[in-house]
Amino acid sequence: MANLFKIFKDTMTAAAFAEAGEHEAANQYLASAKTARKKVLLGTNAPEIPPKVFSHAIEVCKRLGARLEILHVLPGSTELEKPAGLAAKLARLKERFKTFGIPYEFVLDAKGLEEEIIRYAAERHDIMLIVLGFSNPAGRRGKKQPDSHLLAHFQCPVILLKEPRPA
Repeated sequence: MANLFKIFKDTMTAAAFAEAGEHEAANQYLASAKTARKKVLLGTNAPEIPPKVFSHAIEVCKRLGARLEILHVLPGSTELEKPAGLAAKLARLKERFKTFGIPYEFVLDAKGLEEEIIRYAAERHDIMLIVLGFSNPAGRRGKKQPDSHLLAHFQCPVILLKEPRPA
C-alpha cells in the first residue's frame, strides 16, 4: 500500500513540474513510475518516416513518460534505390536513432505494415500505445492503409495517421 502512495505522489509531483515547464525534473520523478518501462511504438510503411507522424509520437511519449520505438516496414526495392543500398541507408539510420536511445527496426520484403506490426507487437506487454503512419503513394489506388480489424489484435490504443499526398 505504501508503494501505491509513493507512485501516486511521484506522479502528481511530476505533473506539477511538467505544468510549470520543468520537464527535466518531471522526467526524474517519472523514471520510477510504471510508465518508465512502457513504450510507444511508431509503425510506418512510408518511404521516409513522415515528420507529422514522428512529431506526434514524440509528443505522446513526452506526455506519457514513455519511450519511443520505431518499426519501419518497406518493400524490398524501390524505383530510386537498389535493395542493398536501401538496406545500408536504413542501417545507418538505425545507428543514428540508437545514439538517441530510440530502438529502430526496419523490415524489407515485408507483406505489409499490418502483418508486420501484428507480428512485431504480438507478445509485447511493454507497448502502451501504437502510432501508425501510412502513406498512399500519389497516383496509386487500392488498399494501402491498415484496416480497422487491426485494432482487435492489441490491448492498447492504436492511432492511425495519414500523411497527405504531395500536390
